[in-house]
Amino acid sequence: MSLAALLSHAEPTLHRRFIQFGRIHNLIRQVKSYPFRQPEASLAPGTHERLASLIPWLNGHHSTDELCCYHELSSKELDTILDSDPYTFMFRK
Repeated sequence: MSLAALLSHAEPTLHRRFIQFGRIHNLIRQVKSYPFRQPEASLAPGTHERLASLIPWLNGHHSTDELCCYHELSSKELDTILDSDPYTFMFRK
């Protein structure tokens, strides 16, 4: 039986403990995304109205988790905003 099949029938607390165990023992890792916007680019028509407040943060030094917390956005909202701008790219590390 595969690991995914075992976890699908387990209690939710088992999922949390399994992830914690993997993180503590370096068996799994978190991949973070860092958005970067080209500095010389202007705002394109049709971009999201909240993009202007995010531009100073889109320098590749702040993760999407940090942006969501600071600007009180959900991950889905941030993705929508960043996807509306053709000059924003994601680096994953």
